[in-house]
Amino acid sequence: MEQNNDYIIDLRDLEQGTHHFTYTLNDDFFTKLDGPEFQKGHVKVELDLHKSSSAFTFDFTFEGIVIVKCDYCLDDMEQDIDTDGHLDVKFGEEFNDEEELIIVDENDGTIDLSWYMYEFIALNIPLNHFHEDGECNEEMMEKLKKHICYSVNEEEEGDDSDSANLASDSAEEERDIDPRWAALKNIKIEN
Repeated sequence: MEQNNDYIIDLRDLEQGTHHFTYTLNDDFFTKLDGPEFQKGHVKVELDLHKSSSAFTFDFTFEGIVIVKCDYCLDDMEQDIDTDGHLDVKFGEEFNDEEELIIVDENDGTIDLSWYMYEFIALNIPLNHFHEDGECNEEMMEKLKKHICYSVNEEEEGDDSDSANLASDSAEEERDIDPRWAALKNIKIEN
């Protein structure tokens, strides 16, 4: 992870009261940060930092999009981001961010917000991400259909969504399953 001075705040230089900061996180920010969940996006961040005599409170508002992979077709897709975040910070003898209260080394007096902002965004992304019905890469969906088989009963229900269309249309294959594996036919892929 590259350090970017634009997101480092020197807490010692701030006067008591509320300070407002605005950041725009773009592809360059996410690429340099090299986080595991995503590396592209455009997110506007509004930060209100309140300094009291003994502590700091950071209140973030995030709004924008990040680019993630669709779990079905693996193509890029936009994931909306609209969330808030909060940090409590105080000075101490050495840096510690293992607890709910972040301790900043009093001698250094600075905090790098880059990773905290990334984490707030990453925590707002659902575990599963899928394109809307009909928007997945058709070629990939056809390949996926060849390798996934649902029970014959689900096929007969006639659901037209991409996930339901993944069912195999061969009832003969269903009957030829080795009895030792019969229990596995009840496993289903769910969104």
